[in-house]
Amino acid sequence: MITIITMGIALISNALAFILCAICFVRLPKQWRKYFPAFVFVLFMIGYCIESSRVTDMTRYFLQISQCRGMSLQEAVVYQNDNLYVKDFFFWLSAQLEMPHLMTGMPVALVMGVMIYIACDYIEDNDQHKYLWLVVFLMLARTSLSALANNIRNISAFAIAVLAVYREIKQKKRNLLTLILYILPVFIHATGIILVAVRLLIPLVRRYRAVTLVLVFLLPGIIEFAYANVASLPLSGSLGTIIRRMVYSAHNYLAGESAYAQAQVASTNAQIKRVIAFTRLFFTTGVLYMEMKEEGKPSAFKIYTFILAVLALSCVAFNTPAYWRFSTALGIANMPMYVNILSGKTKLKNWPSLLKLGLAAYSLITIVLRIDTVMDDVNIRYFVEEFLLTNAFTMGYHAAVVTL
Repeated sequence: MITIITMGIALISNALAFILCAICFVRLPKQWRKYFPAFVFVLFMIGYCIESSRVTDMTRYFLQISQCRGMSLQEAVVYQNDNLYVKDFFFWLSAQLEMPHLMTGMPVALVMGVMIYIACDYIEDNDQHKYLWLVVFLMLARTSLSALANNIRNISAFAIAVLAVYREIKQKKRNLLTLILYILPVFIHATGIILVAVRLLIPLVRRYRAVTLVLVFLLPGIIEFAYANVASLPLSGSLGTIIRRMVYSAHNYLAGESAYAQAQVASTNAQIKRVIAFTRLFFTTGVLYMEMKEEGKPSAFKIYTFILAVLALSCVAFNTPAYWRFSTALGIANMPMYVNILSGKTKLKNWPSLLKLGLAAYSLITIVLRIDTVMDDVNIRYFVEEFLLTNAFTMGYHAAVVTL
């Protein structure tokens, strides 16, 4: 009954559904699975209603989507010419429906949905339900929903990859759905293959954890070497194209020769955010490493999370702020650590108070930064109007008028 009520309200009113789900998280934490679908739909609608107030990736993607209008799916795939077939399909679908904001709703729903799902699942397994509402609040407050909506492809691929690893390793769900979740990221964004490939490194990192930290210093050199030699490698087909694009993208993030990258380097605000990100990532990587050392035989998913932390920390030195992409993936996978810090059940027995203080300080800083980001990036008036007036029925009516 809870599922029917919450989902029914979500289809009619975004605002009422958000308030109802918030009440459920506080009053009915043990029944989170019943109202979680409605909450994910509200997250999708939040992303759907975001319109950037400046030129961003969203602007470029909307242009690509508009150019696919009137094309067949095959023509759209040929036009995109990137072998990212999942992304091509959704761009084509958004174009035919004349609803480009479907692509801004998707990353918000995927990233926040997977993040909160992992947190809720971990809380349920460890009977820590009283912290559920606080965890959900902190995740919503510290995550830039506008940045997720603007990014669209990369972070969506990362969220799906983390969910695939979580299902396989943590939940032991080695089935067809998990396999599909492993495949999808590779055909959404070229860098999606990285998070899938990281899964294969778990046995190696389990044995050589300390050596993995060296990657923080070696990654720029590895990227330069790969960039210099990838053209000569015998790579063919869709996978070869994707690998080459991944290397070229990584080098572009590292070198940062674009006008955007140079503006980021010259921006004091961007550099302050970089320092804050480095501090958090250094802190998180250190805590994960010490927890694994304390446990002796850490879980495979914790090792996976540790690798993501090392990758994110390695990217802080890049000219472009690519670190936030891996940092967001880390935030998704690292929910168990946040829950343990809040509940005081961290493996580091002598550090609970210090860890709580660190998390509180970081949360406060990021909430302030998120407010600044929203005021700078989002058309507030457009968002409020759309969030209050748009629902599943108005979207369905628009799609029917366009297609019929």
